[in-house]
Amino acid sequence: MQDYDGFRNLFITPVWGDDFVSEFLEVSLPTQLSDQNLGMLEPTESVYCIVTSKAGKRQIENSDLFPTLRAHVSVQFIVYEDSIISSRGSYDLMHDMYNRSLANVKCAINCFFLSADIFCSNGLFARAIASMKRGKKVVFVPTVRVSRTSFLGAVKQSGVTSPTPDQMVDLILRHEHEITRAGVVNDASGAIFSLPHHTLYRMHNGYVGRWNVMHPLAVRVPANPARISLTVDWNYGVLNVLNPEDIEIFWDSDDGLVLTTAPEGYTQGGDIVYHGTTEQRTHNLVRWLGYGWALKIHLLQMSEFACLHSGPIDHQEYAEGVAAVDHVWKPFSAILTKHATEAGSDYNKFLNSPLVTSNSSRWIRLRSDPTGLVRGAFRRIFRTVARVSRRAWEFAL
Repeated sequence: MQDYDGFRNLFITPVWGDDFVSEFLEVSLPTQLSDQNLGMLEPTESVYCIVTSKAGKRQIENSDLFPTLRAHVSVQFIVYEDSIISSRGSYDLMHDMYNRSLANVKCAINCFFLSADIFCSNGLFARAIASMKRGKKVVFVPTVRVSRTSFLGAVKQSGVTSPTPDQMVDLILRHEHEITRAGVVNDASGAIFSLPHHTLYRMHNGYVGRWNVMHPLAVRVPANPARISLTVDWNYGVLNVLNPEDIEIFWDSDDGLVLTTAPEGYTQGGDIVYHGTTEQRTHNLVRWLGYGWALKIHLLQMSEFACLHSGPIDHQEYAEGVAAVDHVWKPFSAILTKHATEAGSDYNKFLNSPLVTSNSSRWIRLRSDPTGLVRGAFRRIFRTVARVSRRAWEFAL
């Protein structure tokens, strides 16, 4: 295996198993090869690392799209023994595959963390690369889950291989996964997800809302990166940024977005309840803060409204959506503001202060600001929330 010296961009795709290799070749890779994604690149500037099994390598090399892929990027494989793949959990294995590829990074490079089920709008890679050329170190993109069976059937039937952002939003609306639906405040079911990725309002042609977990599509990875055991894409992005100016966030679907598939019934280890309340949504956002995230990165993602739309935006509908989402988000924001100021810092300064300390390894598990004061405040409020009744908690908000 060669290193990636001389290349500007590294694309990593872990993929194994017949179903996922087929999905990668039939659905994901065609969108990646769009003329404003991989299709605009030359093999001298970009390398595409596929981490797979022996059977997967054969299937990919024998596919009709493989010559087209090689025409635009230099392709490298890392091959795992079938016995290793069968003995590892999928989440753990995927991140081990990322690490195996990153072990060959000897010079700083723009790294795109992909997966077998990623479905990209045309122009997404071009915009991300342009952002990296302007000096950004991380590009975050809204990512939405769709229901695998219906979505794959529709895409194969339509033959869409170079989807516009408008087409992507139409696909989301037609094939919403239940995790996505559980983050929509005006859904008739009142579904609520215990591990919220976003808080959205569904418009007639899209969504407006706040994302607290976006996909770190492109990350400027330093030379000889240390191995990280889990959430590789998240942690490298966090470890390599110093200030908010280092981060690009695609707030509008016209800039690009990503869809990923999931089977019906998949809940990522969380729970979905129905006929929930606005207060429950806010409560889940507060609880979500306790999972050990790099808090400032997520707060920056939530600091503005993201809008996914197919065609022109109805401004009255948009305004209604903003108000509905903020009915959930403002009490959450008030908690942050209150406890950031109690810790001795202005909330806006807290958001815009440096994101890391000199002890960068600590940032992997950092829950708030480097002083740890706001983190302590969050712990206190979690204990308070656990002690009081829901009515008392609502009153406190």
